[in-house]
Amino acid sequence: MVHTDQKNNFLLQWHRQVFDLFKFMQGKNIVGSYIGPFDKYILVSIAKSLQNKVTENQTQSKKFFKIFVELASNIAYYSLEKENGQGSGLIVINEFEDTFIINAGNIIDAQSKEHIQNKCELINQLSHEELRQLRRYLLRLPAYKENSGNVGLVQIALIANSKLNYLFIPLNKEKSLYFYVISVTLKKA
Repeated sequence: MVHTDQKNNFLLQWHRQVFDLFKFMQGKNIVGSYIGPFDKYILVSIAKSLQNKVTENQTQSKKFFKIFVELASNIAYYSLEKENGQGSGLIVINEFEDTFIINAGNIIDAQSKEHIQNKCELINQLSHEELRQLRRYLLRLPAYKENSGNVGLVQIALIANSKLNYLFIPLNKEKSLYFYVISVTLKKA
């Protein structure tokens, strides 16, 4: 009998937490979220489903899809946390009257943090034309190869035509692991 009471108590608490999460997400204008391994086939399916629901504007819908897939791919390839060989992390999409904010997060090491931070700082300093030139330059590099991580953030900034917002949250005292969050704002029109 004690076992059943404990189970029921757990479920009641869990249901309350799920409801609290639901209310929190509603209050933050969250229209989509995913947490777990970033298998490219599953995520493309999710992205296509969201793409058709988030905006009727065909151009913006394509931009949304490209940004979503690029952020998801970064998690799949570069997250230190792995499940079944795929990088694990999260994506959260907020919808406001005139914009979408696509947020992605995953665990990285200190070396990756430094590389990403330098790249984001550079990207945020460049004009749209300078970003285009940087993208062309990176694509022409002999070392460029698929999944190299050289062009993705530049491509995201170009598509969104906005600055990259990012944060690194230390996960341990040694500051050897970080939870990396990047947010991209996409205007609806």
